Amino acid sequence: ELRPPDLIELSELLRSEARQLSAPEVSEEILDQLARALQGVTLQEARHAVRRALAGSRSLGAESLPALLEEKRLLINRGGVIEYVADGSSIGEIGGLERLKQWLLERRKLFQLRESLSTDIVPKGVLVMGVPGCGKSLSVKAIASYFELPLYRIDMIEVFSGRHGDPEGAFVKACKTLEDMTPAVIWFDEIEMGITAGEAGGQQGRIFAFFLTWMQEKARGLFVAATANRIDLLPAEMIRKGRFDEVFFVDLPLVPERIEILKIHLRRRDVDGSGFNLERLAAYMKGWTGAEIEQSVVSALTKARLKEQQLTEQDLFQAAAEVVPLAQTMKEQINHIRSWAFERAVRASPVAVGG
Repeated sequence: ELRPPDLIELSELLRSEARQLSAPEVSEEILDQLARALQGVTLQEARHAVRRALAGSRSLGAESLPALLEEKRLLINRGGVIEYVADGSSIGEIGGLERLKQWLLERRKLFQLRESLSTDIVPKGVLVMGVPGCGKSLSVKAIASYFELPLYRIDMIEVFSGRHGDPEGAFVKACKTLEDMTPAVIWFDEIEMGITAGEAGGQQGRIFAFFLTWMQEKARGLFVAATANRIDLLPAEMIRKGRFDEVFFVDLPLVPERIEILKIHLRRRDVDGSGFNLERLAAYMKGWTGAEIEQSVVSALTKARLKEQQLTEQDLFQAAAEVVPLAQTMKEQINHIRSWAFERAVRASPVAVGG
């Protein structure tokens, strides 16, 4: 079985292409960064990406990295099953979730030292479950940014669509392809919708069995971040210690977290909220998800712009009054998720009194 080119082959390709175009010499450190950016593609695809990058600057250097990564994103996404996510969300864009942030800070240090540590200490991954709209996907994007690693998302809907052949073969091929892209963060979104135990001899059962083995034996440079809305649908073998380093539950944000989320979304839209009574507004938003808070800010800002006026505190309260939160429309389902996770997962936010 022929595997994609390794770092040595990619480095030699970069030197060869630079020499052909009489580009200035590149330091070994920069060459290693560029070669790592091209991991997982064929030599022909890598050559195409390098020439596209050289066409713009006529030299190879740190400034070539964004162009190479963009070409790689297009090449990887063309396959359909694996998506290269070039989001770049920082951990500072997440409101609250202090326990999760602290855990990631500790694991990042271990992950960076992975080559000198025993296999059982190297971080394997994290499973983040919780209420829809509370920041699970954003957290995964922030993990990749925080670890300074590329993020690849496996689309389970595409795997089972049949457009890429037998689902079992497509899934196995995707996981093996990711082995050639280390180091990286691998994102399994809504994992409960695609990887379930199923019948022992059935297709889903075989995919599940392969996934369990792969999680145990995958390359130490891969960090798996999985998200789930209904973790109670996942089999016990999936969430036991050893598969994932930790299972975090992302709950509805508390008052201090809602204030922080409001500040983040106002700041992102260049709105000075220092004169607003955000404590009062956050108290009014009890039981709201982070996504609902963001949409109320967007709605208020849209109406203010249509009136050709600056955003006011009154606009925010009027927009908030029109929102019916998910915790109200799907109260039973959300209560079920919260009660299930109460003793089975670690809260991503510190336990606090009051909502």
